[in-house]
Amino acid sequence: MRRWGILLYMMMTYSQANTPITILLDASKSMNVILGDSSKIQMVQRALLQVLGEKEHRKQVGLSVFGQDKSKGCRDIRHSVPLAKAEKNYFFSTLASIKPQGKSGILYALKELAIQRDYEYKQSKIILIADGRDSCYPNPCAMAGLLKSKAKDLQIDVIGINVNKRAKKQLECIAKITEGEYWDIGNERAFIEALEAIVQRVEVKVMPLVRYTPVSLPRRTPNRIPLLTATEDNITVEVEVDSVIPPSYNVHILATQKGKIKEIAVKGYMYRSSSKGKITEGKVWVLKPHILDYYLPLGRYKAVVEYDSLMKEVSFEVLASRVATVEIEMGQTGRIGIHIEAKERYDKEGFYGYIYLVDTKGEQYGHCLEQINAEEPAVFYTYRLPIGKYIFIGYYQGIKKGTPFEVYSDTSTRVSIDVDTFFQE
Repeated sequence: MRRWGILLYMMMTYSQANTPITILLDASKSMNVILGDSSKIQMVQRALLQVLGEKEHRKQVGLSVFGQDKSKGCRDIRHSVPLAKAEKNYFFSTLASIKPQGKSGILYALKELAIQRDYEYKQSKIILIADGRDSCYPNPCAMAGLLKSKAKDLQIDVIGINVNKRAKKQLECIAKITEGEYWDIGNERAFIEALEAIVQRVEVKVMPLVRYTPVSLPRRTPNRIPLLTATEDNITVEVEVDSVIPPSYNVHILATQKGKIKEIAVKGYMYRSSSKGKITEGKVWVLKPHILDYYLPLGRYKAVVEYDSLMKEVSFEVLASRVATVEIEMGQTGRIGIHIEAKERYDKEGFYGYIYLVDTKGEQYGHCLEQINAEEPAVFYTYRLPIGKYIFIGYYQGIKKGTPFEVYSDTSTRVSIDVDTFFQE
């Protein structure tokens, strides 16, 4: 009997020890601030090198960075070292090249990383390193709770670097609601100790392989029950999962494209809002594609809606004894395909490009909408963009070339980029 107990313990420990870790690193502009003898980002780089480089860990460690690309604003995350390429030298060379300059979109980064890690079907271990609260979205804790409720096994440990009281509560809430731990540090030594403790705990922690499954089935139309709660700024965050449409509803979503009658499937989130339309912290509801009816408490709301590459905010109010129809009119979009080809010469690391809108004079303006890094010739990239005129600015071995194109409603447009023409006068 004792032998079976030891074997079971080894099996459970091995299962947890082989769960990959992804470090989610804040590379927003504030990470350039000096703390002690160097900047925060330099401190993080040295500490990660010391803790993860001093010995061979049993863990696969990936690296995702958010806030590094200023042009992408709040929607920037790069999976700089995918788990498939989690080799030590590659990891640390990539880490050393990080240059903070953007915004801190923690909510968006957590959501995108969880999806990339296939969190609903795989164990996901994340170490979030940040020096402040989310500067883009009001409540990343609610998003973390929603991800936790849908995940197979998601845990987020958080290290806050010299953060203020408000940021600490937000980051601490993310750790608590995902059953992780929060570490508040103010210098390099404390950061190293926190990182070592997290890595050591993850490597030896025992996770049970058997989960309890209730015998009785839920009712056909169950009540909406909050799954997780956590406290941030003395506000209780409750996350609900609408796996079954409630028997009654008081909000109906009606989304269409501009100038068209056919309804479209949108996604996004619904937040509580003030009388002035400002999003307030608290509960958040998920707006799912192809689900049109929802039940919300009475009050004012703001829906942040996405359709292809378009985003729109719509305010509405839920009143007693009536259904609030939320009419959302999104712009028209079309599909484009960018084909990179080369017959004579091609350096797989030498080509990259960006897509911009153009003004009435045909000149680029605004932020980059999409970025392409072509690693192989004859690759085809597809996107959906709002209708209008654009330009693709390509760079190859120091040579710049622009290719204008136009996107039409519900039409596929092919844009061919011949690398050989970059060398023609």
